[in-house]
Amino acid sequence: MSTAALDGTGLARAIRQSIERDGCSTALVTSDKEVGFAELGRLADGIGEQLTAAGVTPETGLAVLAEKSVPVIGTVLAAAELGIPTLLLSPLLPGATRRQALQESGCGFLADVSGPDPITRVESASGPSNCALMLTTSGSSGTPKVVRLGAAAVARFLRWGRTTFDLGPDRASLSLAPLNFDLSLLDVWATLAAGGSSVLIGEQTALRGAEVLHQIARHRVRLVQAVPLFFHQMLEAAAGPLDCVEHVIVTGDRITQETLDGVRLIFPKALLHNVYGATETNDSFLHTITPTDPRPQVPLPIGRPIDGVTALLVDDDGRPVDGAGTGRLVVRTPFQADGYSDGDLHAASFITRADSGAMFFVTSDRIRRDTDGLCHYEGRCDRKVKVRGVLIDLDELEVVLCRHEAVREAAALATPDPVSGQRISVVVSVTELTPGLGVALRLHCSGSLHRAGVPGAFHLGTGPLPRTTTGKIDRRRAHREVADTERKIA
Repeated sequence: MSTAALDGTGLARAIRQSIERDGCSTALVTSDKEVGFAELGRLADGIGEQLTAAGVTPETGLAVLAEKSVPVIGTVLAAAELGIPTLLLSPLLPGATRRQALQESGCGFLADVSGPDPITRVESASGPSNCALMLTTSGSSGTPKVVRLGAAAVARFLRWGRTTFDLGPDRASLSLAPLNFDLSLLDVWATLAAGGSSVLIGEQTALRGAEVLHQIARHRVRLVQAVPLFFHQMLEAAAGPLDCVEHVIVTGDRITQETLDGVRLIFPKALLHNVYGATETNDSFLHTITPTDPRPQVPLPIGRPIDGVTALLVDDDGRPVDGAGTGRLVVRTPFQADGYSDGDLHAASFITRADSGAMFFVTSDRIRRDTDGLCHYEGRCDRKVKVRGVLIDLDELEVVLCRHEAVREAAALATPDPVSGQRISVVVSVTELTPGLGVALRLHCSGSLHRAGVPGAFHLGTGPLPRTTTGKIDRRRAHREVADTERKIA
């Protein structure tokens, strides 16, 4: 294929350079095989011919059900070489939600490498916006927001990842996150672009700490990036230290002191990085701990803005907070998205500041900056929480529950959990208590929500939920009353 010039991200060009340099070196590792760069290139060539024959073009775009597999990676690589805007879509999305995301992206074709018809036409698509890659937020309910990444932003991230984390030939990265998560930009795409190998860990294997540690040791993995849940699973299975790992990246959730201490024990030679960012901006802050630093205490700071990032803290009136203080984070990064596909959502979250003329992303995170300029995550300004690394909107969860015909109202609450980050429970006022209603509500939620957003506990009753003096549902009181009742019964 001689279409590498169409690759606006630089991803395919970089991988082709690795093929020309040493096509026999390992590009991808799965549970049962290793795939060299030359083999990956041949796979992409064949898939590119299929895409062209099917009528997929830069004007139509392509959505890919992003199960973590070699054929999917080959498909994304082929699309990059053809200059086709590509949406990486979670294969776990319910059918209706998937269709809505496809409509929002504007992609005219869907690739499902595990299906009987690997490339199908998508009806009523409008054509994608001018971008290179499209990711979806890790939103829990409704339609995940489609985030457009421009070619220049992707190329800058590939270069930053290679330099910051020493990616390169004969250096392996561990891929634990789903392929449609923004974390894969580093441990899959930046790794391949640098000529390294990506060790692909499937969803079920990722929760088996002993197997993950075995793969790290077997393939001499240099970079491990994960949410605290996965590190917790590794600690439970660890038999001794692994000296091969040079970079450990913690992201997604707050890590506990026990897990943090354990990570430093099993990866004693690694630099430990706490990385903060969002799908819309990619990595924004970085805090690094060396093996010889004193024992760090939790919660870890998110650190300082990485090179090229402009981070502003603003108060409730939108005025900048200078020096030490706390405010909502408004941030601009070299890797940030061009925006959302949905125009209304874009206008609400991406703003152009008059003082610079530059576009910034308005986060929902409260950040505290101390007198040394070090930044700390203080929580959300909205009701979104992280469960197993997935962002869950508690307000949207309540909306989904209230769509069930038996539900009058619902109050969702999240409490800290040392393993999953947060645990969601919900108090529900129903029209009638009937056998099997709790199971029915759980199934109802699973039809519209990411499974991390399905509550771990349902508390059902027929009475009204308590209210505040302004008439709003008093969620904390509702949960306290449930707890008090359970204690009395016990």
